[in-house]
Amino acid sequence: MKRFSQIPTRSLTRRLFSQSISQASSRLYKPLNPRTSQIRLLKIPPDPSSEFELVTVSLDDEPKYAALSYLWGDPEKYGQVTIKGNTVKIPDNLASAFLCVLSDDSFRSQSHVRYLWADAICINQNDLDERSQQVQLMRRIFQRAHVTFAWVGPKDYSLAFETIKTITNEIYENTPRGNAPYKTNFDLAWLRRHPMLCVDRGSDLPNNHLNDPWSAVADFLQHQYWQRVWIFQEIVLAKQLVFISPGEDNLSWSMLRDTPQSIISVTKEKKPDFLPDTAWKLLRNPMSWGMLSWLFLAQARTKIPDPDGFKGWAVSTFAANLQATDDRDYIYGLLGVSGIPITPDYSPKNTTSQVYTKYIAGWLKAARTQQTAHIHSPLAFLSLAGTGKQGNSDLPSWVPNYKKRREASSPWCYSASNFRSADEVGPTSSPAHRACYPYVTEETQSLFSWGKDMGHITLSTNCHYDSDPEILASFMSFASSFTTRNLQYVTGIAAAQAIIRLISMDKTKKVSQDLVDNAMNLAMLITYFNMSESQIVTKTWSSNWDHDLLNMAFSPSELAPLKVRLNVLEELSSWSLERRREAVSGIMPMLYNYRFFETNQGYLGAVDFDVLEGDRLCVLWGYKEPVVLRPDATDRYTFVGPAYAVDVDTENTIPSSRSQGQWFELR
Repeated sequence: MKRFSQIPTRSLTRRLFSQSISQASSRLYKPLNPRTSQIRLLKIPPDPSSEFELVTVSLDDEPKYAALSYLWGDPEKYGQVTIKGNTVKIPDNLASAFLCVLSDDSFRSQSHVRYLWADAICINQNDLDERSQQVQLMRRIFQRAHVTFAWVGPKDYSLAFETIKTITNEIYENTPRGNAPYKTNFDLAWLRRHPMLCVDRGSDLPNNHLNDPWSAVADFLQHQYWQRVWIFQEIVLAKQLVFISPGEDNLSWSMLRDTPQSIISVTKEKKPDFLPDTAWKLLRNPMSWGMLSWLFLAQARTKIPDPDGFKGWAVSTFAANLQATDDRDYIYGLLGVSGIPITPDYSPKNTTSQVYTKYIAGWLKAARTQQTAHIHSPLAFLSLAGTGKQGNSDLPSWVPNYKKRREASSPWCYSASNFRSADEVGPTSSPAHRACYPYVTEETQSLFSWGKDMGHITLSTNCHYDSDPEILASFMSFASSFTTRNLQYVTGIAAAQAIIRLISMDKTKKVSQDLVDNAMNLAMLITYFNMSESQIVTKTWSSNWDHDLLNMAFSPSELAPLKVRLNVLEELSSWSLERRREAVSGIMPMLYNYRFFETNQGYLGAVDFDVLEGDRLCVLWGYKEPVVLRPDATDRYTFVGPAYAVDVDTENTIPSSRSQGQWFELR
């Protein structure tokens, strides 16, 4: 009987895949005992013509086995494995990994490869209770595995592996004894010793991962394998990790791990003549190395003490840069690394909203303790929340929406902390501040936050235009209306200066050269508008904006220390073409990407999402930016998103006006 095969038909659906597992599960999967940390292993027969066998073992007995790390891939593409007469369909990518591992005699000859662990087979995927229990063992499963094979097929990455080994060996050979390789600055001259790495083969050849060393490495580093949340945890936890693909070569994680840290030094250098463009593009851009830096940080976290649990919470936020099929896995998928106090539960009654609510409730409880006194911004997770940019979803509006967050971002936990030691008593530990500490009510999925209402939005710009004149006219109509009605801003600065600070997103409260330059950039845009004689829009602002903007916005004493001509038109006429282009490129993206608004209390603000009349500009204790909240008919609020507000000091606004504060219930 054929024990293993890949099926050529590719048109089956996820339902058929699930049914095939279900049909075999009652015969193959006997209940596991969680009290003795039982898992299943796939026993590899010595005779290739024999069948696989599933055996139950206890991790407490320290069994010898190898683990497989792989992408599940397309559920409509599958292979099959025969286990004790039962044919079980498995993910196609797992089938390919099996073929690679089991067809290699060097692998089969090793005692630890006689037993394999792969989640799709060794966990009964139809038993939600078992899945929940086995997830809690992931840390031990990968830490106890003698070796973890990381399958990055179907492409052959032998050339990428060989190239990385060459680079890493150069780092090792040039690292002084006793020093860590990752602290060694990479010297591009080392590559001269490897002529094959100095040949420019171009970047558009077919199958470049087989022909060009640098393209091969770039392709390997951009593999979807690196993007999955479960993969991230498996790499971090594995005792010994080996990357494999259909080729004959392989690569150990230890050879790859230190390379990005060493190569960072290259970003400060100029491209040498002997280096091809494909090499330079990869070496000079830290982002080319994808998740490797995050993996390095997470792996380091598992080896150092974490008495207050802060590092664990920080690692949990890495999920914002990863992908998962089940939204709950953005939390559950890193539990083996983070160690945060959450128990996985895959039952249908445990919704994604409940998981995220419990997640943030746990964070706020941990942040409030004396051990985490360095947490000065416990609401930092709001930077990844809100209906404004993330859209409406089944999640509470205030929880971080990891699924919608795709660009690489720093863990919000780091922005929450000032890293003071626990014995330094900070403002968050004082009784007065504890009285207004945010908290979560899990029953209603509500976040309660103390804050101050800065007024409701009465006027905003329209950023949904297609042309520069329309966008500029919308903003200038808003700006002119504000300065016509107000000589001064609410904080005492000139109304026109508040407008300049608004488009500059200035937080310094100082009149700097950059601020004045932005005023001149706006003047240049206005001049272009006047010259274009646009038939699309009509000019709605006074002539003062054209030639007297500096005097409108700044006093003589504020301008005296700066290098600027008070005559705006003379200053603009002296600009080169390049400087004029810089002015346009410096302002127009802001006008296109941001909506500017005014509140009934006279505050000006900007957001990169749509706002509605009646939305509230607020300051919340424990968050570093003003926010926009949307009230409902029951006096509860939807969190729309973070905002910029001119001259609003979030750190001092609430403590100095506690009597004017209130509790906001966010849903």
